[in-house]
Amino acid sequence: MQERSIPDQQAFVHRWAEEHGYTILRWFTDDAISGTSTKGREAFERMIHEAENDRDFDAVLVYDISRFSRGGSTEMGFFLYRLQQAGVRVIFCAEALPDDDGGELLLGVKSWQAHQYCVKLSRDCIRGAVSSIKVKQSAPGGRAPYGYDRQYRAPDGQVLRTIRHLPDGRKQEFDAQSRHVRFIPGPEGIGKVRSDIVRYMPGDPEHVKTVQRIFDLCARGYGFRYITIALNDDGVARSPRRPAGGTIGRSNSSSPTPPTAAPSATTRPPKARFIASPLTGGPASRRARLPRGTAATGGSSLRACTSRSSRRRSSRRPMPRWPGGTTKGACTGRHSDTSCRGSSGAPTAASTSGGRF
Repeated sequence: MQERSIPDQQAFVHRWAEEHGYTILRWFTDDAISGTSTKGREAFERMIHEAENDRDFDAVLVYDISRFSRGGSTEMGFFLYRLQQAGVRVIFCAEALPDDDGGELLLGVKSWQAHQYCVKLSRDCIRGAVSSIKVKQSAPGGRAPYGYDRQYRAPDGQVLRTIRHLPDGRKQEFDAQSRHVRFIPGPEGIGKVRSDIVRYMPGDPEHVKTVQRIFDLCARGYGFRYITIALNDDGVARSPRRPAGGTIGRSNSSSPTPPTAAPSATTRPPKARFIASPLTGGPASRRARLPRGTAATGGSSLRACTSRSSRRRSSRRPMPRWPGGTTKGACTGRHSDTSCRGSSGAPTAASTSGGRF
C-alpha cells in the first residue's frame, strides 16, 4: 500500500496534537528526500540544530518511526539521544509505544524493520532494473548520461517522445518527429507506461562533440586530470547532476596548463607515473618516471644519473632510454650533482622539470 502523503501525515499529527493538548509551532518537512540517511535532509538537520541551540519547543511530533529515520537502530538511537540530552521528547503519533522498557524494545525493533524495508525495496528495484535491461533491452530510470537523450518507444518500435535534460534542471520534450513540445519543470516527474521501452540516443550536438573530444584525448594518451582542465579552460558547461560550480571537475588553481599537442619525445608526458625513492622514502621524495623513449624538458638542476645503484628496481622492468643512447638503470636518488657520471663514465642529458609534477 502506498504510504500516506505529507498533507495526510500533517493532518493526522495535527489531530493527535489537539487530542493530547499539544500546540504545533512549525513543521520540519523534507519532501521527496530519502529517509535512509539523515545526510542531506536540511529540515531534519535544522530541527536538531534548533533543539540543541536556544530551543523554543519541548517535544517533536512524528507520524511514525519511518518518518523520523530509516537509517537503522544505530542512527535512530544517536539522534534520539541528542534530542533527549537537549530536553526534547520525541513522540511517534501513529505508533502508540508504551513508556516502559517494552516501548524501548519495540522502538529498536521497529527502527530495524524500517531499515529492512528500504533494503528489500532497493533489492527489488535493482532486480527489476536488471531484468528490464536484459529482457526488454530498455535503459534504466533516472537521468541519461551526458550527451544522450532518453527516447521512449512503444513495444512495436514506434517512437513516442524524447526527453532531454537541460543544465538548469528543466527537461525538454520532443515529439516523434524531434519537434519541441514543452519544457518540464525540474521537480515534475515524467509519466511512463510499463510497456514503454527507453533507449539512449545522441542528444545536444554540443554535448556530443564534447564526449567525442574526451574520447579522442583519452585515446591520444591524456589522463583524466588534463582532460578536465582542458574542458574547464574552454568553458564547457558542467553536468546538471554536479553541484553548482560551473566546471566539469575540481582542480587546483596551481594546476599546469593542459597540453594542446599530441605527446612527443620533446614534450612533457601527460601520464607520468610517480614512484617513491627507496633511499629517502615518503611522498616528499617522489619523482615522475618517464615513459620509454621520452625526455622531460626544463631548466632544473635536478638531473638523472646512469649509475647502477638501483639493481633491484632495474631487474623488475626495463629502464627508460635516455637521450644519448644509454639504457643503464637510473639512480633512484635525487641530487643536484651535475657531474655524476655513474658507471658509464659519461654525463647524462635528461633532466626532470623541477620538483613534483
